[in-house]
Amino acid sequence: MFDDEYFDQYTSLLESKPELYVSIEIHGVKGEFDSEANKTICKVDDDNPQFFSAYTRDLNNEAYCIADAGMSKLEDIRTLTKNLAVQHNWEYQDFTFDKPYWTCDQCSAKVTTLFDEAYCAQCYESIGDDTKLIHLPVGTRLISIQGETSDTDSGQDVFTEPNADGVICHVLFGQEHCYSVDFPLGVSVLLSQSELADNNRYQVLPVDVQVVDDRGVIAHFQPQAWVHDTTMDIDGACDLDVTGRVLALSAEVIHQLEDDDYPSDELVYGLTDHVGPHYVSVKESILEFFGVDQLVDITEEMLIEKRLLYTVPSSSNGVKKYNVHIYAIVRVKVCDIEAESHADAIQKAEVLVDLNALFNKGADQEFADDIDCFLVDEIGDEDYCNSRWYEKDSVTPMAHHLKL
Repeated sequence: MFDDEYFDQYTSLLESKPELYVSIEIHGVKGEFDSEANKTICKVDDDNPQFFSAYTRDLNNEAYCIADAGMSKLEDIRTLTKNLAVQHNWEYQDFTFDKPYWTCDQCSAKVTTLFDEAYCAQCYESIGDDTKLIHLPVGTRLISIQGETSDTDSGQDVFTEPNADGVICHVLFGQEHCYSVDFPLGVSVLLSQSELADNNRYQVLPVDVQVVDDRGVIAHFQPQAWVHDTTMDIDGACDLDVTGRVLALSAEVIHQLEDDDYPSDELVYGLTDHVGPHYVSVKESILEFFGVDQLVDITEEMLIEKRLLYTVPSSSNGVKKYNVHIYAIVRVKVCDIEAESHADAIQKAEVLVDLNALFNKGADQEFADDIDCFLVDEIGDEDYCNSRWYEKDSVTPMAHHLKL
């Protein structure tokens, strides 16, 4: 049971009636041998655990163990409990959070996080190893010495040739292969820190030879989920290139951008599959991109200059065909409804009227001279991955239609 690699879950008791449980929590656990009972007794010990356990609590506050994990599997049991909390809308508590369980191999300090599976942050920074990689930013350039082979968007297998110049376009936090790297010919690959540290395969260019590329404004996207009445961060955080979308805005609109607000949410619309609450941080990156202290210092002249330097690549497939759905607002008057309230009247009106059959003009029905929104589908895109909703101005993405 005290194997560091051990991980097992016993969630069958949850499958039949999950509504009987109201919360889930993680604890450190320590086993002590009871000589009188002639067996090992496991007790909660969050400070000096030998392994970790996850417990659900029912309406009577009784706890039930639903998973056990060795010391090296703490992140696995955290992922399991978070997913269950989100799935069943349970309260979530992690009593192991910020506990210094790990020991640095170099200075023997107790820490909450080890870098390169061995060092505290201070020792890791002092190692002086040129091959170590930690949190490489979006826009970092690198060379693939042997070249890269990958399927492109068109489904073709393409080889870049050796010594291909690549650039990190996304950072996917919490994943082993956390760097999404774009190479020529439409080749895109996911690489881990250990792969980029292999000098026989890659050369990460030093900061002083990095060049400005067309991914200058980076938005950090943090997906969340509702647990009771509060939002909780979940896996899937990533950095997203939104340079083209920022440059498409006017200076007046940019002046109003704030983190965790609807306009900043629209900058990342369609770039992730997450549907639900989230947090977008982009203001600091915009300030750095334009070299100003405040957003109000950005002028239209600055925007024009940046637009000349940073262009959005056009499609390599040329002109495409699309189906465009125009959603129009129609006023339908339903008369003489007897009801006890507004809500009751609306329900009865919906029952009485078949909107699909009433698109012909009449005395009590008229076109409201307004278009609500547009939906654009790309012909040949059978899974509708490239379908997008737009506001009535035909250019602004609709924030509430994240994915069809």
